[in-house]
Amino acid sequence: MTERSSQSALAKAFNTSKVGVMHPPIMEKATESASSPNSLAAMFCAQAKRYQDKVLYRFRDLIASQEAIDAAGWLHTGDVGAADGEGFLRVTDRKKDLIVSSGGKKVAPQRLENLLKEDSLISQAVIVGDGKPHLSALITLDRKRVLERAAEQGVDVDPDHLADQPWVQNQVRQIIQRTNKQLAPFEAIRNFSVLDKHFTVDNEELTPTLKPRRQIIVERYKKLIEDLYRKAS
Repeated sequence: MTERSSQSALAKAFNTSKVGVMHPPIMEKATESASSPNSLAAMFCAQAKRYQDKVLYRFRDLIASQEAIDAAGWLHTGDVGAADGEGFLRVTDRKKDLIVSSGGKKVAPQRLENLLKEDSLISQAVIVGDGKPHLSALITLDRKRVLERAAEQGVDVDPDHLADQPWVQNQVRQIIQRTNKQLAPFEAIRNFSVLDKHFTVDNEELTPTLKPRRQIIVERYKKLIEDLYRKAS
């Protein structure tokens, strides 16, 4: 990070899915963060270094610096992650994207979205449910793969209205049911809606790196999301 001048994790061997091993004092702080009340099982990667190790202020943004660096001198990166048995750090989500249910449970949505997208029928997935009793998913389809699988199973579908097709709805429901078996009960996806168009960078629903702009999506699909929870109540 540009906000700090010293390393917090170091990898001696290249690995595309891990960012390195955390230094002992940072690991201790990570463990402390993970065990704090009402936190995720995964720790917050909030342990970049102390002031005496020359944590830098954000350029021309003193307020942001004060928000990022706590009274004890720890720089909070805003990442959510987990360490494996060897101490390697894997970043899994952003703290600002955490969904907090009406029961106070915290869920990192990116992990669930990636699990859903492991099935080739699903092109995009956005998990919603902040302040709600359970989670729901907004789904877009890989049109080519949907048509291929329908043909493989001998099913006739309308290629111009895939989102509304009962066979497609049932396929997505089965994917969600399989995904839920890998999740804790409070992470389970109870409702879903299949959208007829993709999230895109041009309509500002994705970042340039193709990550969902969750707040924008939730606002634009507010009525649809409310209907999902109204039907479930």
